[in-house]
Amino acid sequence: MTLSPEQLDTARERIGRLFRYLSELQKLKTPPKVQLNGYPWKLQWNDVPLGNPTADRGEVLPPTEEGEILGDDFILKVRRPEPGSDNKDGEHLFDYFLELWSTIERESEKVELVLGDGMVLFKGPNGTVHHPLFLVNLTLEFDAETPEFVVRETDREPYLYTPLLRYCGVEETEISWARSELATRACHPLGADETTQFYKSLQEKLFPTGEFVEEPDGSEKPTKTLRLMRGPLLYLGNRNLGFSQAIEAYIDAVPKLQEFPPALLRVVGIEVPNKDVDSETFDLLMTMPSNPEQERVAKRLEESSSVLVQGPPGTGKTHTIANLIGHLLAQGKSVLVTSHATKALRVVRDMVIPELRPLCVSVLEQEQESRKQLEAAVKGIVARFTTSDASELENLANTYQDRRKELEKRLKETQDKLIAARKGEFLPIMIGDEGTHPARAAKLVAKADESDNWIPGDVEPGAAMPLTEEEFDELYGLNTEIPPDLEDDLSRPLPEVDKLLTEGRFRELLAKREQLSDASKDRGGDLWTREDQTPEELDRLLETGDRVVATIADEARGWAIECMRVGRLGGSHREPWDQLVEFLETTSSQIAKLQTVILETGAAVKSDRPVQHLMQVGEEILAHLRADKSINRMTLWTKGDWKHFIYHTEVNGQVPENADNIQAILSVLKISTMREALKVRWENQMTTKGAQPFSELGEQPENVALRYVEPMKESLNWSEVTYEELQSICAEVGLNWDVLLSRVPSDPSLYGEFNRFKTALGEPLANAVRARRQRLELADIEERFIEQERYLASFGQGSESDTGGILERLRQATSHRSVEEYARAFAWLSQLFALAEPVKRRNELLKKVKAVAPVWAEKLRNHAAPHDTAKPPGSVKEGWNLAQWIQELDRRQKTDFDSLQHETNRLRHQLRACTANYVENRTWASQLRRTGVKQQQALVGWLDLMRKIGTGRGKRAPRLKAMAREKLSECRDAVPVWIMPLSRLAESYHPGESMFDVVILDEASQCEVTGLLAFTLGHEVLVVGDHEQVSPESVGLSFSAIEALIEEFLSEIPNRELYDGRTSVYDLARQSFGGSIRLLEHFRCVNEIIAFSNSLCYQGEIQPLREGSRLDIKPATVAYHVENAKYERKANRREAEMIAALVCACCEQPEYEGADIGVISLVGE
Repeated sequence: MTLSPEQLDTARERIGRLFRYLSELQKLKTPPKVQLNGYPWKLQWNDVPLGNPTADRGEVLPPTEEGEILGDDFILKVRRPEPGSDNKDGEHLFDYFLELWSTIERESEKVELVLGDGMVLFKGPNGTVHHPLFLVNLTLEFDAETPEFVVRETDREPYLYTPLLRYCGVEETEISWARSELATRACHPLGADETTQFYKSLQEKLFPTGEFVEEPDGSEKPTKTLRLMRGPLLYLGNRNLGFSQAIEAYIDAVPKLQEFPPALLRVVGIEVPNKDVDSETFDLLMTMPSNPEQERVAKRLEESSSVLVQGPPGTGKTHTIANLIGHLLAQGKSVLVTSHATKALRVVRDMVIPELRPLCVSVLEQEQESRKQLEAAVKGIVARFTTSDASELENLANTYQDRRKELEKRLKETQDKLIAARKGEFLPIMIGDEGTHPARAAKLVAKADESDNWIPGDVEPGAAMPLTEEEFDELYGLNTEIPPDLEDDLSRPLPEVDKLLTEGRFRELLAKREQLSDASKDRGGDLWTREDQTPEELDRLLETGDRVVATIADEARGWAIECMRVGRLGGSHREPWDQLVEFLETTSSQIAKLQTVILETGAAVKSDRPVQHLMQVGEEILAHLRADKSINRMTLWTKGDWKHFIYHTEVNGQVPENADNIQAILSVLKISTMREALKVRWENQMTTKGAQPFSELGEQPENVALRYVEPMKESLNWSEVTYEELQSICAEVGLNWDVLLSRVPSDPSLYGEFNRFKTALGEPLANAVRARRQRLELADIEERFIEQERYLASFGQGSESDTGGILERLRQATSHRSVEEYARAFAWLSQLFALAEPVKRRNELLKKVKAVAPVWAEKLRNHAAPHDTAKPPGSVKEGWNLAQWIQELDRRQKTDFDSLQHETNRLRHQLRACTANYVENRTWASQLRRTGVKQQQALVGWLDLMRKIGTGRGKRAPRLKAMAREKLSECRDAVPVWIMPLSRLAESYHPGESMFDVVILDEASQCEVTGLLAFTLGHEVLVVGDHEQVSPESVGLSFSAIEALIEEFLSEIPNRELYDGRTSVYDLARQSFGGSIRLLEHFRCVNEIIAFSNSLCYQGEIQPLREGSRLDIKPATVAYHVENAKYERKANRREAEMIAALVCACCEQPEYEGADIGVISLVGE
């Protein structure tokens, strides 16, 4: 999960302090041993008798030239001497190993067999040191048939006992150098020159004041001078070195980690929200039989990353774990199963279904078996790479998934039937909310007469009576009101009256249709190019025609029609009128400009001489003045015209004096000249065409004349605008204008064309439009009939069986356009609608009856006897109850329990097989996708190396074994499921680097707090245990020292007082994970055996599934008193002899054939 920066800092601090506490606690529990006397079992290599037929020592030989290692991979073989032989040394050695075997079998999680060499001997400040430095882990195998013990080397590489070096004061840098030096040499504790040279280099580097003894004689005593000596030996050491190193490694990793396992966060008091999971899409993939508790565990693990499971004795914890492994593998997850004890893990792999077993590797006390499993897993994965494709496996998995869903559905249906069948013997027969015991119902059925069972057909099981008795009376009464001959029409959909023509409207439309048919014959059909005009379009056509006629009809505007004529002709015909328009516009504009000057100067002319003469004189005077000449009396004396001009004009009431004044007077004269020209043009061109005379244009005739300009332009453009609009409208409406115009006689007069236009747009157009309206109205009437035909057709075509029906009659009457037929059909329809409300009510009641008794409802609808009367044939309530009882009793009697149970078992088996196939294909698909090219190469390389190591005779080569270990570390992630005890876990993985999707910690209630190391390896953690069983015992520990450590390191850890060495990981999980899931089904013992524990510890919730009545051996428990028993030195010989006698007696009884017998002692050895 993602933590905020503050949470991440808190997590690092608390987790770091917790693991520093665990580190110190581990040191307190298991201080480094530096004396051989501290080990319970040891054997000097040289004490193994050479030449004795009961013992064979292995040899260390160099590799062959091809690099192949020859030999049977063993260190030592010890056989039991033949019976009767006098081989006392052999017997003693065999017994010694038998003692070793018993100890390892009993405490495999605590001890391990070690081969050591490089003995360090000296008298230190804290006591004598006598311990080997160079170690290699061994495994002990026992062949009971020979019988023979075989000591073999594990796959783990030889190593230096670094706690001994630290005890001797060697610095960490020098320890690192020693490890590196060992990694570069092919050394072995039983090696020869190479190992000796390695020891010499160690002595020179690490113990420069000490000495190396290559061949000690056994008489060496500890002195202050450190001696490093050869002298291999076997001893039974403690499994604790890996824990310390793993804890220290995690402490170093904590400051660098960006996320922590949620389970670990909960332990240190940091809240972790549950995952957001859609419970509806959760798919439970149990490959073996499962119970509700196992399913709850899988669902809880999906929702929460931290799950606690309480597993009382015999409740199938291992089965649950194996089932979960299959479920998790199908999700593509990697899984680690671990426990403090090896015995809890021995059968986990075997419980996994065979299809997934190659993906699981158990690393337990038997190294050979673990290696075989690993080889099988690697071979299986490599084989899959060569024969399978991930996409194909996914497709196959999807096929099985579809099959699973189908089987789950069928299984649920069958189970529901079986449960219902089992309950049918005693559950009441329910009719609505009322129940009747099956026995009582059977009696009432037996007493009933045949006439009482009058309700026909099946009824809905358990349904209450669909109507009240009053409603049934109403329903039967309505049946008599509705004639049977109308049933057919009443049962069909009827047309709505509002959507049909009434009889009167039908008659009216037909009369109108006849009238229009006569009136619209031969009314200009060739005038129209289409038949779909609308009234609006025709109105627009008439309006346009009226506007065009209005532009032509005004006789007072002869100039306008002339403009229209010349405008249509164009060219030279039009040019004079265009010039007139331009002349009027120019004259008006120029006069307006000159008027401005006159208004500003008040210029006026009082002379009666001709204007042209005055203008000539004025121009002469203006030129004179502009030449900078003056006008004096002499000038006026000599130029009489100038004098007349000056004295008969004025500017602002004064005689003009300068050129500007003269220019203003000339403006007055120019206006007079321009108006005179306008008069001439107007009289010649406009007055003659009906315009008003120029004299009537007023004091400013140019402005009045200007008002004619726009009408003149419109008239000149009439052909391009108005006439074109007319033609466009005609084309849009579909009127052929040329045909209409051709029906008007030609007119040769000057304006004859316009007269034809006016005539055509008059009565001919009105008649054509009127005829068109009639045709459209006729088409509309016909469309109304056709629309009704379509509406009636929408109710389905009539068939031979319904030709007399109302719909068919309405269709025929409308199609024939027959008023009489339509009147009869409409009257019939009205009668049907009069029955609409009763029919509607009857249909409502029938619908309720049909929902639970369809045959009865059909009989009522068809008026079938005896359901054609006004009253029901009998009591409805009694008849309904009787029908329900008869039907349900018959159904329950026909149920076959055995076949249902057999089908349930068969479907369950098929579902598990299908689930297993689905999980197998989906798991292998995920596995192939997860394993990259580098891992594939490492897998094949590891197989090749192991093949070389395992052939021929001789001994192994450390170098090749180191290479194999390196390859194994690269391909370890290719194996998704690992099963190993905590001790091996600490040696195999690096907390903070390696992570599994799910870690399952079994027997957690017997695992002390250092088991929290497993939490560091899992994104999700499942803790399995039972707080009612044995908890860890902190034997030999100083509680004051533990309390001091708690005070120092666990100040902010929740419930820190419980980290006292006697609290289990299960207890910590109970405090941190929330509620636990208890497994309830007990498979091992009969009830008499488990009852006491069930009552004492589990509130009687445990459910023993083993049926005691089916056992041959009874009773399940026997109290046996041994006479004259006496305890001496924690032993009771009399009891032991009696137990042995009882066991022998049992073995002779046939009831015990094939049975296992166990003997348990509660007082240790």
